Amino acid sequence: MRDFVKLEGFVVVRQGKNVLARSRNHFVSGGLKALAAFLMMPDTAGYAFSDATMRVGTNTVTATAFSTVELTAKVDIAPDTLSSDLSPGSNYHEAKFTATWDAGVITDTIGEAGLYLYNLLETAQVLFSRLSVADDDFYPFTPAPALPLTVEWYVRFTFE
Repeated sequence: MRDFVKLEGFVVVRQGKNVLARSRNHFVSGGLKALAAFLMMPDTAGYAFSDATMRVGTNTVTATAFSTVELTAKVDIAPDTLSSDLSPGSNYHEAKFTATWDAGVITDTIGEAGLYLYNLLETAQVLFSRLSVADDDFYPFTPAPALPLTVEWYVRFTFE
C-alpha cells in the first residue's frame, strides 16, 4: 500500500521545434485549493481538468509566491487550441495540458505563464501554477511572428 502522493510539474514552451523554455512549475495556493476541492467531490471526477486554460504575461520582475492568485501582467488572449490528456502509469497519473496560439497572435515579450483550472468550491477558474522569468524558469522572449506558440504543461501525481 502506498502512503504518500507526490505532486510535481514542469512546463515546455516552444515555437515549432525550437524549445524556448523548459522548467519546473510553481504551484500556488489557488491551485492547491482547486485540487483539494476536486478530491473532496468524487462524483465530479475529471471536471476540474476538463475546464483548463492558459495565459501568458509580460512581467519579468515579480517572483511567484504561494499566495499568487493571478499573472502579474496577463496578456488576456485565450489560446487558439487547448487540449488535455490524462496518462496513467504503474505508480503515477500525469495530466498534460497543451495550449497553442496561432502565429502572430502573441506579440508581447513573454515573462510569465499560468495554468488555470476550475475550482469546484469557488465555481471559477483559478491560477493553479505559474512559470516566470523572475523565478529563473526561463529567459524573456518575444515570439517569432511566423510561428505558433505552444505551451505544454505537465502535472504528475506519483504514489510512493
